[in-house]
Amino acid sequence: MKDSVAQWFQELAQGQKDTVAHLNDAFTTDFKASKNTLWARERAIFGVQQGPSQSVQDYILTVQNAAAGLDIDDEQLLRIITGGLKPTI
Repeated sequence: MKDSVAQWFQELAQGQKDTVAHLNDAFTTDFKASKNTLWARERAIFGVQQGPSQSVQDYILTVQNAAAGLDIDDEQLLRIITGGLKPTI
């Protein structure tokens, strides 16, 4: 584990990390997105635009990462990606 994840883990009480189930519960409690957060992420992803010097591959990866964990199907994802590409592409 690195950086902030390692710090989070070290700060857990022993009873929160003594079993996989307890660790899973602590992780879910601390990191699971709320419905409001998911809604905001879904809304924001529609505004993601390819940067002026950003490669197509990097832009697609950025959108895919932003869509991870959201309820967005492949067709929607394709529309988001194509809608955010630079006009010259």
